[in-house]
Amino acid sequence: ATEFLPLNHKLELPAWSSDGSKVAYFSQNVLYLYEYASRQSTRIIEINDRRGSKLIWKSENELFFCASGGIYLLNVASRNVKRVIGSETAWPIINAYVKETDILVFTTDVLIESKASYVPFIKAIPFHAIGRESARTLLALESPDEIVPSLSDDGRHMVFTRLAHDQDPKASQLSNSVYYLDLPTKQG
Repeated sequence: ATEFLPLNHKLELPAWSSDGSKVAYFSQNVLYLYEYASRQSTRIIEINDRRGSKLIWKSENELFFCASGGIYLLNVASRNVKRVIGSETAWPIINAYVKETDILVFTTDVLIESKASYVPFIKAIPFHAIGRESARTLLALESPDEIVPSLSDDGRHMVFTRLAHDQDPKASQLSNSVYYLDLPTKQG
């Protein structure tokens, strides 16, 4: 491996842009953009109270990230941020964005009144339909699991393992099973 991002600070969650020209990453609560051609990093925005989930590119200049109460979309050129999925009581976590089908896959907690507790659900929604229709529930998880997904090349299927958090958050362990989900296709 070749070190191409030598830094004087801790780097977290690097993510290549879809065109391969940039790498977005966090250093503490600051989002940086590394331009591969110039070998320069630029400070983009500080995000307090961010979730430790991954960064996911939607397009050449748009990037999803998770922070307090939602999933946000950042235009890295204008530095404009908007919340696209949100809740003041749940912390949605982005799992994947499937460009080919325009589907956003995320995990969010849903209150199950009969259990008097929150249960995480994997949900999906066409990006263009956010705010106009409800996300489709794909699977309920055993609390408090986090999924580690991988998408098929055509974006129609997802396999994942589950990262189960024990009482001790430092003792997270991957499950021994791999799960499979069919993702919804793009709708009109």
